[in-house]
Amino acid sequence: LRLDASALQRLIPWSRAVRLFLRHPLMGVGFNAVGPAQRAYGWVDVAGSEISLDGGLLFLAAMTGVVGLLLYLGMLRRVWWTARRVWRAPTAPVGHRAFATGTAAMSVAVLVHSLFANSLFLPYVMQVLWLRWGALAVLARPFAAPAGPRIPRVRASRVAGLAASASVVTVLMLAATACDPCSGVASCGSARTLDLTGIVVEPHSGVAQGEVRITIV
Repeated sequence: LRLDASALQRLIPWSRAVRLFLRHPLMGVGFNAVGPAQRAYGWVDVAGSEISLDGGLLFLAAMTGVVGLLLYLGMLRRVWWTARRVWRAPTAPVGHRAFATGTAAMSVAVLVHSLFANSLFLPYVMQVLWLRWGALAVLARPFAAPAGPRIPRVRASRVAGLAASASVVTVLMLAATACDPCSGVASCGSARTLDLTGIVVEPHSGVAQGEVRITIV
């Protein structure tokens, strides 16, 4: 086992996604704003990182923060339990059960694969995956749990109060993120940095050299 160029092309996007998430944990840097965010921090584009970052859920966390990550994980959990309900339904046709099992397995496979190639948001993969999720939701309707006792409607005044509270929370969240030095990416004024990757070797034998210091003027 060794650390080669292919491995470095994964480690760098992972580390960048983690750093962006830690610097913008609540709302992330913004959807499709990873490229401008990297340039704002002075990071050099590596292996298509000007558009996206490998890492799957790490990339999602960098773009949307804790809010988007929790919503997406909640959606995945819903898909998993829906597939489980269809698979365990005694009256479900064999084809429905096979479709549910295959959809759950496909979702897990794409999540693992997206760590290395960002297939979670690749249109050709994402479109098929989301169509299967939608079809699974339709197949699961006849096997849904029976509805519980009917809950009385909430009064209009209470609904208005909840809406007002949600508006206040949203304004406070926006105010908190506005204090971030890279909020909106364009206003970021962080010092520029330079990332170097590779191995220094002896030119004739190709043997890797240790304790090498590189000075950039």
